Amino acid sequence: MQYQFDKVKSNPTMKKILFVAAVLISSIAYSQTTIIDSIWVDSLYRSYKIYIPSIYNPANPTPLVFNFHGYGGNYNQTGNFKPIADTANFIIVMPQGDSVPLLTLYYPGWNNFNSVADFDKDKNFISNLIDTLKTQLNVDLDRVYAAGGSNGGFMSYDLACFLSSRFAAIASVVGSMTSLHVSSCNPQHPTPVMEIHGTADSVVYYNGGAIDSSFMHIDSLVKHWVTFNNCSPVPVFSAVPNIIPFDSCYAQHYVYNGGDKGSSVELYKVIDGGHTWPGSGFTFSGPKTCMDFSASVEIWRFFRKYNLASLTSGINEISSSAGISSHVFPNPFNDFVKISYELTQPAETYISVYNIYGSEIKQLAHQNNSAGTYSIFWDGKNSAGTKVPAGIYFYTIHAGKSESCGKIILLSGK
Repeated sequence: MQYQFDKVKSNPTMKKILFVAAVLISSIAYSQTTIIDSIWVDSLYRSYKIYIPSIYNPANPTPLVFNFHGYGGNYNQTGNFKPIADTANFIIVMPQGDSVPLLTLYYPGWNNFNSVADFDKDKNFISNLIDTLKTQLNVDLDRVYAAGGSNGGFMSYDLACFLSSRFAAIASVVGSMTSLHVSSCNPQHPTPVMEIHGTADSVVYYNGGAIDSSFMHIDSLVKHWVTFNNCSPVPVFSAVPNIIPFDSCYAQHYVYNGGDKGSSVELYKVIDGGHTWPGSGFTFSGPKTCMDFSASVEIWRFFRKYNLASLTSGINEISSSAGISSHVFPNPFNDFVKISYELTQPAETYISVYNIYGSEIKQLAHQNNSAGTYSIFWDGKNSAGTKVPAGIYFYTIHAGKSESCGKIILLSGK
């Protein structure tokens, strides 16, 4: 279901009535709803598109995920979060960038390449847009996230730097920051960051430079956020299984844990990957899309661990270091995987297993545990006792107010 609103001629009161009517109709019909609208900010109409999943319930606060397009693109050219939102239940907002200078070019985008002051109009747009959506939908202001590709990735970083009070975590796909914006970056709280980047990116070079010589080297950018969040400088490394060998690239995963208030930084380094969105058919520029993992799935897996209150108040309810640690073996697996965890204090404990869309498919080991080491086996079956398809799954160990999350790969399914 889609509604198109006139961005200039519409009466503001009528627009609000139509917006509310659209949401009410969608909730009655139980179908996904796409709405295109605009708001007036800094003497300019700024457009945006939102996607409301069919399972959205106006009675419940719902997470909000911003998805920013790349330079020269529009709000229809972003990574696809819709299938995930349909089961994990979050609202997606896709804003439209204004005309932005980059060297001698002027295309729709986000003003992250020039002075920090030039970014103010985009910052005001996004802040006002959050306030607008909050009046029309039950948005959970504690769980607002920013993700984007290419120039949209730059946008996510700048929001973490200059509008951190509104965002719990950010993710960038083949984006970066300029050295000027890094030097001016001043978040108000530890900020979880995920970067996904190809080493053969021909637009935003992994080693820095490219279109603009001030673009940061990705390793240096990751190190900046690791240092800011006070994460462990030694990452947990894992090789992403090369399940699609003909895509001519493969990925490495680096996780920097132990940051202040449970924050972390993650890097997916796509060896020989291009200026593309892994796991999708959408490319910003050029070939070589890694299909061994889904960037959208990994971003939501990362986002869902964080909320703004825990990062600003010091009460971190989602942490792999607050009294619990875990590991799995073997991984990938065929018949059984052993999930082991260690508690440093007594806790009521259970394990949830989720599919890539965020739906819980199985609960394991619901019991009261003393401090100590425990193990549980999962046979790759859902709660109905049916073997699930081969693929990527996630587990969360709940122990009181602490959680430990991880990924499991099932090689042989139904």
